[in-house]
Amino acid sequence: MKNLKVLCYTYSPNVAATRRHLGFFKGLSDAGLNLNVSFVLPDNQYNRVLENIPNVHFSYLWDRIPIKNRYIQMLLFKYYIRSYVGSLKDGDTVLFFNMANVLPMVVDKPGIRVFHERNEHPEAVLTGSKVAKITLDEYLECCRKVDGIFVITQSLKDYFIREGVREDKVHVINMFVDEQRFEGVEPSNGSEDYIAYCGAGYNQKDGVDTLIKAFAIFNKKYPKVKLYIIGPKEDCVDYYSNVELINQLGISDSVVFTGVRPNLEIPQLLVNSKAVLLSRPKNQQTEYGFPNKLGEYLMSGVPAVVTRIGDIPSYMKDGENAMVAEPDNPEDFSGKLMWLFDHPKEAKIIGEKGRETAMKHFNYLTESKKVLDVIRNIQ
Repeated sequence: MKNLKVLCYTYSPNVAATRRHLGFFKGLSDAGLNLNVSFVLPDNQYNRVLENIPNVHFSYLWDRIPIKNRYIQMLLFKYYIRSYVGSLKDGDTVLFFNMANVLPMVVDKPGIRVFHERNEHPEAVLTGSKVAKITLDEYLECCRKVDGIFVITQSLKDYFIREGVREDKVHVINMFVDEQRFEGVEPSNGSEDYIAYCGAGYNQKDGVDTLIKAFAIFNKKYPKVKLYIIGPKEDCVDYYSNVELINQLGISDSVVFTGVRPNLEIPQLLVNSKAVLLSRPKNQQTEYGFPNKLGEYLMSGVPAVVTRIGDIPSYMKDGENAMVAEPDNPEDFSGKLMWLFDHPKEAKIIGEKGRETAMKHFNYLTESKKVLDVIRNIQ
């Protein structure tokens, strides 16, 4: 099998999951596979992939009807999908990145091998679909029929097995990062010291509200250090409530919302920071998922403060390769962060050990090869 078709919901260049997908494409390309990657709907800026990845052809289903109105494009979702599924031929192999609502249209199509990636608990995300909703029972029935499912944690694999998916169909593919993005990136002199969170800014998934509360405690001891929140502002549903929280805590002068930054700027922004932060809360979504951004955090060589949730403790050891705090606990999180600033020599070693962890466990070539082996070995 030399050719693989891939379908993704949208391309949004500054989302960690998107960079994970690009890492998949690069790794599969390096292994000699030809990929035809299609994106169904545009993001708010109608972004396209700018990276040139050998053997990978990108297309955009929303190009078929040149209307630059995202809401109309969303209404055309079913049309785009039906056209795509109708173009699949006997002998094709297709990989759906999430795209749960498309599976019922293709799992019973004869002669098509279907693979599916799922990096979050279905019960936490299926209800959030804005277009072409699918029930959980319908989705799980489709999962029992696909040729293979790639998940990001062992707990998610266990969930699918409990729901009747054959064990040999479910494969754990670790979160991974393309280390080449950080080659030659060294700290540069800036006008201020800052610590950084990079992501979509959601409280439910990343605990940004808890992070803000922890920073308010930290800020009393280190008032000259800023908190950079790198990601979308007004497009994030929690942005305004978090701005209100920042104002209530009296730290508005110390928190910087950078907005979305170009993909190529992210490594430098992380490397320049004094610490990288992720205060994921304890809930179903975080217990079964794994943060894609953690790979880039670690690869930066900057010490990370994370929470003890899901599979994170399987890789991150407190005081060794990260500082690990209890979830939903601003006091504990701020204490771990202050410890790094109080112990700069040890903090540097922790950052270096974190990078070694990323190189060992989250290598994009290793994880992509796992995907390729599964696809090639299932006939």
